[in-house]
Amino acid sequence: MSYKKLDSVFEALEEIPDHRSAAGIRRVLLLKRSDLPGKSFHIAAHLVNSRDRGKQSWEHTTPHTHSVDELSLLIANSGELKYRFEIDGGVIIAESPCAILIPAGRKTSNGGR
Repeated sequence: MSYKKLDSVFEALEEIPDHRSAAGIRRVLLLKRSDLPGKSFHIAAHLVNSRDRGKQSWEHTTPHTHSVDELSLLIANSGELKYRFEIDGGVIIAESPCAILIPAGRKTSNGGR
């Protein structure tokens, strides 16, 4: 088996389709679909700093689907944030830190509180 370093990419939320900027949230694409040819998923981490939030909402997506499975990591101080994931009309309330698998083709939206 060969090994390689994968380059993580900070992404501006507002440059991702169906997302908008949110104070206190930085997204890092840790594993891109192209990093593992033949696989159909990516890993995105959301680094959350509640001190930067102010009064702005963390609802930063509109309902959308992904063409590949997404493992979404929510990284903040333990218990600092409750995050709402809506997947195909079902609601998951997760507390940081956590990981949520969002299957390809499922309608999803999310945000914190």
